Amino acid sequence: MGYVGQRRKMEINIGSTISFSGTHGTGKSTAAMKLADIIRDKLEFTNLTIQDGIARKCSEAFSINQKTNLQSQQYIFCQFLSDTLIQRLQNQPLISARSIWDNIAYLTCYLNSQEIDYNRNDILSSIRGMKLIASTVRYDYIFLLSPENDYCVRDGIRDIDRKFRNDVHEILINIYNTNKVPYILVDDVNKFFDELDIVL
Repeated sequence: MGYVGQRRKMEINIGSTISFSGTHGTGKSTAAMKLADIIRDKLEFTNLTIQDGIARKCSEAFSINQKTNLQSQQYIFCQFLSDTLIQRLQNQPLISARSIWDNIAYLTCYLNSQEIDYNRNDILSSIRGMKLIASTVRYDYIFLLSPENDYCVRDGIRDIDRKFRNDVHEILINIYNTNKVPYILVDDVNKFFDELDIVL
């Protein structure tokens, strides 16, 4: 699915889970915080959780870039899953600055770049397991931010390689389509917020 500029209604309830998905540097964290402010002001939800910074926290233990290996990606995946489940148990709106599928896209990009044999049992088992688990995580909305929303800067943590970022984006689109995960493509995040109509 694509966001084509029409007025878009977003229905929010107590248990809603919303994700801003995409490659790094597309403004996901900023978008998540902005949406949270809008929901708090408009719907008076005071108990609202923003899920952000999982990968950044992990950067203290290892690099999060093109060379993040299988074991590191598994660790990030498990940390994100654990955090998501804990937040969901609180039965309040959850806004996340990534989706659980993002991690699988980064892992796939890494495997492609290293020309690793996908037929290896450990690789197949890991990817299949992660996809199976990811398919059980429910999102009411996934907004996939295009790399055209370019806010990537040198911060000493994230990779600014344009090709790498585009590759992650294309892999995410393929993952969502292949696994029949509904998403809305956002090419212009500012226009998206201008035309967003949130209802309870």
